[in-house]
Amino acid sequence: MINQIIYLFLSFLSFILSCFPRKIVLFFGKFIGFVLYYIFPLRKKVAYKNLSIVYPQKKTSEINKIILKCYMHYGL
Repeated sequence: MINQIIYLFLSFLSFILSCFPRKIVLFFGKFIGFVLYYIFPLRKKVAYKNLSIVYPQKKTSEINKIILKCYMHYGL
């Protein structure tokens, strides 16, 4: 249910943002990813677990940075 709500919200937002210049939209997309990382941490634990398996030598802060960049990428 939550995934459908998020999908509808993002579809509506995508439609609205298509009227703005690309640079502004990219900044807004990164901001959305940043906000989602902290407010709606969906699958964040799974991502952390998977990355710690793949990169056992990386510190927690490095893994969290990778996850944040993924959220920002999906925001774009």
